[in-house]
Formats: sequence, C-alpha cells, structure tokens
Amino acid sequence: MQSLTSISRDLAFQMALIVEIPTTSIAIASASGVAGVTYYALQIIQQIKIRYVNFIMRMPSTFTRTEFSESWATVGKTESNNNYEGRAKENS
Repeated sequence: MQSLTSISRDLAFQMALIVEIPTTSIAIASASGVAGVTYYALQIIQQIKIRYVNFIMRMPSTFTRTEFSESWATVGKTESNNNYEGRAKENS
C-alpha cells in the first residue's frame, strides 16, 4: 500500500502535467505569433529598401530621356513661372 505522501506526490505530478500542457501550448502559440509579426515587419522593411533602390536606379534613365528634357525646358519657360518670379521679387 502506498503512503499518503507518495499518493499526494503522484497526484501533484499529474496535476502539474495537466496545468503545464495548456500553459506550454499558449506559450508556443504566443511565441509563434510574435515570430510571425517580426518576420512580416522585416519583410516590409526589406521591400521598402528594394523599392528605394529601384527608384534610385531608374532616376538617371528618366532624367536623360529627351521627353523629360523637353518638358523640363517647357516648364521653365511658362508664363506662370515668370509671373511667380516677378511676384517673388515684388514681395521681397
């Protein structure tokens, strides 16, 4: 026959297993959630860097096109631009 202390020890061990399995499951689920959010945030940061580099790499090809040069020259010669410069001189 088992003594009362060994029965209580066995019962305490079984109760610990019952409590620990759900607790462990919650901890694993929480950790995987945090890992998923961290991974997603790092992917967004990486995508921003890629888009920035892509933008920088395309800038020279945009500025060297004849369409851009002609449009830029037209913007510089417009009447509204000249009026703005005149008003800026009057206000100063």
